[in-house]
Amino acid sequence: MSTGYIFDSVGIGLYNLNKHENYFLGLLNSKVASYYLLLLSPTLHFNPGGVSKLPIILNENEQIKRIVNDNILIVKSFWDNNEISNNFIKSPLLNKSVNIKIALNQYCKKISTNKGC
Repeated sequence: MSTGYIFDSVGIGLYNLNKHENYFLGLLNSKVASYYLLLLSPTLHFNPGGVSKLPIILNENEQIKRIVNDNILIVKSFWDNNEISNNFIKSPLLNKSVNIKIALNQYCKKISTNKGC
């Protein structure tokens, strides 16, 4: 966990993952883990018992590492565009565009290769 942050009883944490951290980030944010966790704990809160029952086959490879790292960069970029982020500098809509419609279109193209906003 990054320094300067705390967690509560609702937010379960995994610790001492060392070199497997990105593998577990990818797994726990996957549709497979979501499916199993909903079966194991059908409420809004997941307890350590349910998470510990997930079937895990440790199969790290370069493709998994690349996909997880790409997703981390995407999420950080989106988060840092919010004013509540510690790393917020300015809105991506405040660029050198002539008007807000052009600025929005440029932003939509930047965040998505084949979808609009």
